[in-house]
Amino acid sequence: MALALIAAVGLSACSAATSGGGESGGEGDAGEPVVIALQQDVSTLDPTKEYSANATGTYSNIFDTVTAISTDGELEGVLATEWEVTEESKVWEFTLRDGVKFSNGEPLTADDVVFTFETIKKDKTSPYAAAVATLTAVEKVDDTTVRFVHDSPRSDWGRLLNVFSIVPDEAYAEDPEAFATKPIGSGPYKVARWAVDTVMELSANEQYWGDAPAVERATFQIVPSVTSAVSALRAGDVDIVPTVPPEEIESLESAENIELETAETNRVAYLGMNLEDGPLSDNSFRQAIAAAVDREAMVTVLAGQAKPNGQPVTPATFGFDEDMPVPTRDLQAAKELVSESGYEGETITFTYPTDRTPWMTNLAQLIAGQIEEAGINVELAPVKYSSFLSDWFDAKKSLKGIYLHTYGPSGMDAATPIQEFLTNPTRTSYSNETVNQLTAEQLAEDDEAARADAISELFQAASEDAPYVWLFTELQTGGVSAEFDWAPRADTQVRVKEVTPAS
Repeated sequence: MALALIAAVGLSACSAATSGGGESGGEGDAGEPVVIALQQDVSTLDPTKEYSANATGTYSNIFDTVTAISTDGELEGVLATEWEVTEESKVWEFTLRDGVKFSNGEPLTADDVVFTFETIKKDKTSPYAAAVATLTAVEKVDDTTVRFVHDSPRSDWGRLLNVFSIVPDEAYAEDPEAFATKPIGSGPYKVARWAVDTVMELSANEQYWGDAPAVERATFQIVPSVTSAVSALRAGDVDIVPTVPPEEIESLESAENIELETAETNRVAYLGMNLEDGPLSDNSFRQAIAAAVDREAMVTVLAGQAKPNGQPVTPATFGFDEDMPVPTRDLQAAKELVSESGYEGETITFTYPTDRTPWMTNLAQLIAGQIEEAGINVELAPVKYSSFLSDWFDAKKSLKGIYLHTYGPSGMDAATPIQEFLTNPTRTSYSNETVNQLTAEQLAEDDEAARADAISELFQAASEDAPYVWLFTELQTGGVSAEFDWAPRADTQVRVKEVTPAS
């Protein structure tokens, strides 16, 4: 395969998020901070220990990553200025930016990148274990060059790197526990104060290699209730609420001194199905469920905060096929498929998390009603998100019947949901030779157009088996005080460097 040399212009920092009680550094900060209401805090400020959309969003303010995904979905460099991809995408070599320093003044070099990945690889409990499973070596070529070697093709590696925050080798190794509350990063901000589950205060990092942020100080206020967060926005106590619940949008549209900004996210809502559970082992029965759902009705329930979708990724994610049609409801076909499947009226458990998004219960009730209209008996099983998530990681064993969830790949690349949903033996018993072959082909393909074609063919092959029913792309509408300019990102991260005083 031909050698690919990609030039990259690194703009903003990116990657994982978290909590922590930081180094002092607020002295001399000027101006009022922007106050951002978040529903939950991170559990640690050690970015090798937590991997979630919330965490990566927080970390993106404190640490740098090798690459990032731009607001328009393009791969760009952060610490990297250019890179080469060889050996069917098994080997990636990155040239690092000169002059980058951590907030303690120490230079960031290839040693720090190597140390970060070796630390993750050594940690058998790391939440990043699956992401680095194919990584066999991280090599320092020289102070500004790092080589990643995989045991199998990884054409998605450049995008996936945007979730790995780089930590300083010496400062981290000296006291990892202290680092988890007083982190040292090379990103645009440093942690001035952190009271877990209450507040995190950030101040501009004077050592930052890029342009100084327009807003010098920021406060992440933890407000678990989105309704309370919206009330605080109305009262002027917070400046940004990243996700406004659908039922609040109409009233906020006419509110003074508040602007609403909307973006398509990388998250897809879907129905998962346990293929080993009674009637769901039959393809006709699964296709009946797929034909019974009404995506347009779901959009109405979500007050327009969704767009119908029939594939595992959204337009913001690499691999989205804009020509793939979105299925429409066909109740008659659903009833015929139920009859064809030999279904005898067994009750199908329908599990969903109650406390992750405010609209989940209403959505689950709507979908259950749609499925029941096709002649399928459904029993709703609401559970707390913490319990649901632990079951979701081992869905084949722990989640019976069908379940409702949303998913968005932090790497903004289709390779991750393909692995999670279509080729992961702990997630599902689904297996399709064509899908497996196309998965390997797209991972070895260094031409993006050819890779996108393979992914499209893969999605089509999987849809014929209906192991999942993809429902809609989540939209995110955020509320922002008229004092600031800010817009949601597709990856749902809140990067303070993208906040500016209103002109």
